[in-house]
Amino acid sequence: MVKTLFLFEVLPEESFFFELEGDYSRLQGILINSDPEDGFDPKLYEKLSQELNEIVYDANGRYKVTQIDKPTKDWDHFVKCGFAL
Repeated sequence: MVKTLFLFEVLPEESFFFELEGDYSRLQGILINSDPEDGFDPKLYEKLSQELNEIVYDANGRYKVTQIDKPTKDWDHFVKCGFAL
């Protein structure tokens, strides 16, 4: 089973880890509510940002992922992503 470890950053004091089964490496560097870096296709960035939003938040804006205190060693991919204020 392939797993992805996420570091989801909002503010330093509100950052957290979570894990999901599957390869989500495509979400590396994606920030919800942000514009893409230069050279990143804006339409693809919007699609990935929406995917990340649907993974992390429910329809009421609450977290729907299970937060973990510290990373485990049981993962294949690492993704650093978040929400831009």
